[in-house]
Amino acid sequence: RTMEELKESVKGYDITSEAVVMKNKIGELKKEMSDASIIIILEELEDLAHKFDNGKLMISNGWMESIVRHLHSQNEELYRAAVRVISAANSANPQVQKYCIEKGFSHFNIPSLSIYLSISLSLSL
Repeated sequence: RTMEELKESVKGYDITSEAVVMKNKIGELKKEMSDASIIIILEELEDLAHKFDNGKLMISNGWMESIVRHLHSQNEELYRAAVRVISAANSANPQVQKYCIEKGFSHFNIPSLSIYLSISLSLSL
């Protein structure tokens, strides 16, 4: 089918890529809002962060910084929500693991540290 036929067949559907959804959610985090609203957004991001490519997007687009800043929250629930997003992105994703180690918060996924170190050692040998 031609591109025009494909466009016509999906007309009326809301097809938004996960990258666009993540970008919009990160944009919302930059606004002034209640802790409860931030937690909801972080929970939504956690679901998306589990996917390998989305974790890479979080780093390459600088979105991780918007999550990391909530690690300094006095609100324990907000802190935990941020940790869950970072851990989800960090899980089984060497690029995110490397980023986390370099930024000093690899402790959110300790097994990642051993994976990264074994990769680094094998690459240096």
